[in-house]
Amino acid sequence: AVNVASVPAGAVRIAANFSDGVRYHLQVVETRERARDGAFVMAQTSEMDVNMVVKAGQRDGARIEWTFGPATVKTAGDPQASRLDSELGKLIDGQKVECQTNQKGEVTGLSNPAQLKTFYEKSIDRVLGDIDAQSADPQLADDIRANMAPLLSQDYAAARALDLPRLLHFFSGLELTTGKKYSRAGVMSLPPSVDALPSTVNYELKWFDRTAGVAWMSWRQSVDPKQAAGAVRGYLENLIADAGQLVPDTFDIGAIDVSDSADYEIDLATGFPKQVIYTRKVELFGFSQTEKRRIRVLPPV
Repeated sequence: AVNVASVPAGAVRIAANFSDGVRYHLQVVETRERARDGAFVMAQTSEMDVNMVVKAGQRDGARIEWTFGPATVKTAGDPQASRLDSELGKLIDGQKVECQTNQKGEVTGLSNPAQLKTFYEKSIDRVLGDIDAQSADPQLADDIRANMAPLLSQDYAAARALDLPRLLHFFSGLELTTGKKYSRAGVMSLPPSVDALPSTVNYELKWFDRTAGVAWMSWRQSVDPKQAAGAVRGYLENLIADAGQLVPDTFDIGAIDVSDSADYEIDLATGFPKQVIYTRKVELFGFSQTEKRRIRVLPPV
């Protein structure tokens, strides 16, 4: 169990308390709601069995093997996304990932990044196949694939810690490329120049209840709007340079708001989140999009 008295403000020492050889079976239920420009787009519920084995607990972290079991996804409001999610659910089934965590429980390294890279590539190919089939622009899918290439390189993964929120961001970007307005495909899957901007991250241990054995912590991340606007402009200039075009000086990027937040309910006895409420908000080029996820971890049946 976590020694609550030793938990510093702004961090929950999760992985440091794992023991060698401990096996966990989790059932993860996720509900998601998405809105564009204030209008409802879709709601989604997914369930997945997850097996986790702690292979080596360490003072400053742990080595953990995750196996993702059968996944079912039900989508309301977007038939195309529902069909696609069913296909992605099949890709998830049986995937095994071994990762190294720090004492906060964040993923800091992967022992088999090539396997995860292959999984990402399969997911992207499935998404872009839909775009190829439905878009009048035959080059669009190839352009998106090229823009995502840095996210798939092992060098990128090694140079930048693959934390769980970043993985959620990545999949959010993939899912949003399935929308009918493909001109927005790059909005949520932000270009690497924006993703690499320094951001303000705040961790806060909100409260804990020793009797109930539960703690709530929050995580907030935001990017400076001016820096984001500069990065997006630079990205656009580079994107069209090969065509011999220039972005006019009068072109106004406008306000850009990229913010993420998550609230975690932590079971102090196991160190596992009992639920996570995750929100991403993006305002770009006059469009706004929000996505809210509630992920619940159910006890073993």
